[in-house]
Amino acid sequence: MLDAIRNRTKNWVVKGFMIILALSFAVWGIGDMFRGSQDPAVAEAGSVPIRVSELQNQYRRSLASFRQMTSGQLTDEQARDFGVLQQAVETLVVRALMAQKTSDIGIGISDDAVRHAIADSPSFRNEAGLFDRMLYEAALRENGYNEQSYVATVREDLASAQIIGSLVEGLATPQAVIDLLHAHRGERRRAIVATIMPETMSDISEPTISDIQAYYTENEAQFMAQELRRVAFLSLRPADLLDEIEVADEDVRAEYDARVEALTVPNRRDIDMVVLADEEAAQAAQRRVQEGEDFFAVGANITGNTKDDMRLGIVEEGDLLPEIAEAIFSAPINEALFFRSAFGWHLVRVNKDTPGGTPTYEDVAEEIRLEFKIKEAADAAWALSGRLEDERASGATLEEAGRALGITTISLGPLDRYGRDAKEKAIEDMPPIADFLNNAFRAQEGEESDLIEAPGNIFYVFRVDSVQPAAVKPLDTVREQVADVWRDERRKEAAAAMAAELVGRAASAGALVAAASDLGIETGETAAFTREGRNMDPGLTRAVADAVFALGEGETTGPVATIGGNQVVAELIEVIAADDSDGEAKTAIANRITEAYRLDVLDTYDALLRREYGVSVDRTLIDTIY
Repeated sequence: MLDAIRNRTKNWVVKGFMIILALSFAVWGIGDMFRGSQDPAVAEAGSVPIRVSELQNQYRRSLASFRQMTSGQLTDEQARDFGVLQQAVETLVVRALMAQKTSDIGIGISDDAVRHAIADSPSFRNEAGLFDRMLYEAALRENGYNEQSYVATVREDLASAQIIGSLVEGLATPQAVIDLLHAHRGERRRAIVATIMPETMSDISEPTISDIQAYYTENEAQFMAQELRRVAFLSLRPADLLDEIEVADEDVRAEYDARVEALTVPNRRDIDMVVLADEEAAQAAQRRVQEGEDFFAVGANITGNTKDDMRLGIVEEGDLLPEIAEAIFSAPINEALFFRSAFGWHLVRVNKDTPGGTPTYEDVAEEIRLEFKIKEAADAAWALSGRLEDERASGATLEEAGRALGITTISLGPLDRYGRDAKEKAIEDMPPIADFLNNAFRAQEGEESDLIEAPGNIFYVFRVDSVQPAAVKPLDTVREQVADVWRDERRKEAAAAMAAELVGRAASAGALVAAASDLGIETGETAAFTREGRNMDPGLTRAVADAVFALGEGETTGPVATIGGNQVVAELIEVIAADDSDGEAKTAIANRITEAYRLDVLDTYDALLRREYGVSVDRTLIDTIY
């Protein structure tokens, strides 16, 4: 996943051009509420300043996109390392440069073109696939736009897209290049392989005392003991305070009464729907589905919509216009029917009905009680943290402050930065506090931390009582470990030697199978695989594919080291030419090469714009902000 992110961050300049060219019109959110001296410029593209507010909004969008790629696992620090902030800067620079260029050469965009672009944006379409002005206005409000500023932005993007389109449209990969690359990439090969595994090397001598001493001395880094620390800490966790909190029944009842409407679950239905041109088309579509055709196949055949376009999923009555809701929530389950609304003719199928309802007080009383407790426990932890700071400010030690608050100070260790003890076993009573170990191992010996607030309304303070630096473990404590590693190395050397002998015998015998049989090594034939290693047998690596694709038919590779020190020797037995009729593969190659052409052209155009208008970026200000 991280490699994929790095690949996407290689050329942010081109990415900025492609954002404009895509014309997706998701709301950009420039942030018109910030302007003037309180919103300094972080960059200038020609005569256009790019302000802090613009960068903050663009960075949030870029970060959200990358976090979606990593299922929310990308931290702020990783995002900066991967260049997400740089992407935001370059995107804004490209947009500013393009706005100036379109203005200078007089590209104009009509009001109708802007209107159609906004109306066609998926961001502003409702469940029926139609433009919804309420969605449009809500999106603008949420992103700090008024309609005038958003329309101006769309107009600029449309104008920029005309220049970009004129640069990249019509670029194509020559057929001769496509055919050549297809023949190269699509070729497959089969081989006979012999694999020699170190663990099968049994004739290995035992290490002498001097062997063990020498290996230990030459490879001390393999036998290091981690730095160990003793850490005292005191924590205030809401979870530890829950049992002390009582919530009166009348408070729970009052909260239930106040929230009963919000607790009520509306009726829901899982539906598929497609909008059709007229009643005749709706009747025909219904008839085809009733006769057994797939609902999505019928919809796609008539409208060209994809399954995702027609799959609305779970909807509530309140999500829909009254006339549409009435038809859908009165329809039978698993039957196709059509009806008319202000948006046209709809063919709909209800897959599942989930009746709503209101839970009783007894159903949710304990859940509400727990919510009260959690809130009060968080408040109590906050209050205790203030008292803790008062105690420490008066000169109390960590232990004294804990006693004053009735909280036990806990001593941990010796432990390493991974939460293990001196024998490298996990410590079971480690505090479940985010970044506790990271903070404890950044502090100096004898240092007592400031009060730290962790996620979950947790507060804690720690003190590093002792530090035992990382050191080489004494030989007497790791002698058997050193001996095992020494034996593994000798087995790998023996496997490599046998592989070299096998290569020599195969060359003289003219066949790998016979030579392997003489040495008691099993062989097998592979499936056909590509030079990238696709469809290779388990245990074989890209290095084996590279070696086989360097052979002529009937030739044998040298020894190839693979996973775990295994040694592979392979003989090429068949070359299978690429399927010249594979149009899909050729199209994929053409698309990749054409995209590379497009990126090169846009990269060159960016350099020309920068030379023409000039770009300056205040890195110091950006580093200060981020």
